[in-house]
Amino acid sequence: MVYSRKFFGGTVELASASIHMGNAMREIYAAYEAERASHPGQLSVIACTGSEPMKDRYGVNYRPKLAIVKWVERPAELADESPVEPSEVWQGAPVRSQAAHVPPPAPSPASRPAAPAQPPAPQAPPQPAGAADLDTAEF
Repeated sequence: MVYSRKFFGGTVELASASIHMGNAMREIYAAYEAERASHPGQLSVIACTGSEPMKDRYGVNYRPKLAIVKWVERPAELADESPVEPSEVWQGAPVRSQAAHVPPPAPSPASRPAAPAQPPAPQAPPQPAGAADLDTAEF
């Protein structure tokens, strides 16, 4: 959630699919976590102080440079509650139990392949025309 009475008229949602924006948000959140104990009850004011070109497989994209510029008291219009129900908050990937081997099911009689047919008995190669006469011919 982002709040600005001046620019947004209140609270808005910020979303991005950019890896560079995601990394910038991760870093500014780490800075927030490190400093928030020193500012109880206050909110951080974050400014985009510039951008940095980043070359990736899609070409050149820009990573925002975010910084905490000050801490302020919570505005009265900005509720101190989550905009979503606790049940809607992602709690991480479920823990999976150790996988166990499960043998494949036994094939049913209808699905078993039929026994292979007996190969045909070998046959003598065909004889060329007039070959029978050679057996009785005298030379």
